[in-house]
Amino acid sequence: MTTGEDIPTLTTLKPPGGLLRCRAAQTMLLAAVITAGMGLARENMQSGLPPKLLWRLKVDWKANADVVLAGDSRVYRGLSPEKISAVLGNCRVLNFGFNSAGYSPEYLAGVHRVLDPRSPQPAIVMGITPHSLTPDAVKDNGYLHALSDQRNQPPPAAEEVMARYCPEVLNFFEPMKFREMLQTVLGIRRHKKATYLESYRLNGWVPGRLIPEDSSSGLKAYRKVFNENKVSDETVRGILDAVRQWTRCGIGVYGFRPPTTAAMVALEDAQSGFDEAKFVAKFVKAGGQWIAVDQDGYHSYDGSHLREDSAATFSVDLARKIDELRKLADDRQSGRSTGISSFP
Repeated sequence: MTTGEDIPTLTTLKPPGGLLRCRAAQTMLLAAVITAGMGLARENMQSGLPPKLLWRLKVDWKANADVVLAGDSRVYRGLSPEKISAVLGNCRVLNFGFNSAGYSPEYLAGVHRVLDPRSPQPAIVMGITPHSLTPDAVKDNGYLHALSDQRNQPPPAAEEVMARYCPEVLNFFEPMKFREMLQTVLGIRRHKKATYLESYRLNGWVPGRLIPEDSSSGLKAYRKVFNENKVSDETVRGILDAVRQWTRCGIGVYGFRPPTTAAMVALEDAQSGFDEAKFVAKFVKAGGQWIAVDQDGYHSYDGSHLREDSAATFSVDLARKIDELRKLADDRQSGRSTGISSFP
């Protein structure tokens, strides 16, 4: 038999939502702690923007640069827009390089789209590698992949704002794959023989370095690149047509072969079908200006790409030659200059 004292009243009952709210708060707090802990423990070899976001932002650039840097990974890893801008009078410089980029009609149109038509001194700087002239590079490359991603899933406006003002926050909260999470928890990645560090920057430059360095790794990757994949005459013609059109519009066009290593140059010259002398002659005849570069004069971390400090040095050297050629533009137009320059 129950007494009156055993019967719960409105004053003695606890609201059921209180306990649930407490548990929800505890769960949220635990999730936040786990997220922060995993983010701090993560062996993040990338800094700056999340890579996929950078590529999606790059393909959306339109009419916002005075100087556009074009080419494949030796350009997007090897040219610093900040260094080039400082030499050329603090103009707007963007690095529009993409992984394995080939000079397809789509990519050439994209390069032109980034250039601001109202710029007082518009310029396109083209890094020409033998691979960028091959059919494989034209058909399958980072630019086309990023373009497809952009069309299917444009970056949210909030991400664009955060990319400009706090990119490291986006990188910190970049989703982890299960494998990466497991490796982070177990500390497996810290025992890797080599560590690749890279920084994805809003201006398109992705400087990097390999620890420890391996000057043979790039050569290993390239030994099969040119098998049934030689320099395409059609791609070369497309570049020359674009150079003619651009120069007729008053755009300065500068070409160069990105520096790498003597061994890589020898491999490319032997296997790619690239005749640099003939290409340069046609490039200059089309209206472009060619800058000859000491291919072995800068430091490569993998036998193919420049280390960050060396890329900064090369960027300054290249910008100085562009500045010289700009000052000689009147002579070039009157036929008193060959249109070819080289580093001292």
